[in-house]
Amino acid sequence: MGIQEVPDSIIKLLSISSPVPIMLPNTLEVLKLYFSGHTKEQINLSCYQNVVKLHLFHLRMMPNNSVAFPPNLVKTTLVHLMVDSHLLSMIKKLPKLKILKMRRCRYDEGKMDLSGDVTGDSFPQLEVLHFVEASWLTEVTCTDDVSMPKLNKVLLEVFPQSDIRLSERLAKLRM
Repeated sequence: MGIQEVPDSIIKLLSISSPVPIMLPNTLEVLKLYFSGHTKEQINLSCYQNVVKLHLFHLRMMPNNSVAFPPNLVKTTLVHLMVDSHLLSMIKKLPKLKILKMRRCRYDEGKMDLSGDVTGDSFPQLEVLHFVEASWLTEVTCTDDVSMPKLNKVLLEVFPQSDIRLSERLAKLRM
């Protein structure tokens, strides 16, 4: 299911935490949300237990906004999003995520660290990490041995002039 030009009013309805979500069918497995501007609302999709694939397009969040992801996500595609360390830390904790694709996202910090934090490892089930046209990114690292234990593929589709450095562990998995 896809929703085009998602306004704040729809985000509010989608984010209602009730036993049975009001907006979407309980059996929904794939959700694509296309945003048309900045959102002031917190996005809470955690009540959608059956959503295993989530695509977020053009999401521009206000400072201090957050996203609560569906808990059983297997694949997430982010397109034209502002990704920051806070959003990345939330994605790292998704317990079933196997595929993460970021296309034309911005990461203003330049260096993306995929290592775990003090609460434990990150990306426990991640198998594929895919960056497309990541001219905004200068370096991707993972400095510990417990994060991403199942990672077996790193894909970089970058502009020819881009020079993205990968830590040694990630460089070995680059395809």
